[in-house]
Amino acid sequence: MTFAQEKDLQNEIANNQNLQRDICSVLDMDFYQIKHFNAIIKTIIFKYLIGLQQ
Repeated sequence: MTFAQEKDLQNEIANNQNLQRDICSVLDMDFYQIKHFNAIIKTIIFKYLIGLQQ
């Protein structure tokens, strides 16, 4: 994955609340309890998705 693709993915996740909910569901995280920690969530999700590609 190129840097540009990674940045596009980060932006898509950051701007798409439905996608965030879906990912939280897959990770067994409660979106409503942790939505106040949005930056942390994005980091966790991004690292998870990168891990899937390796």
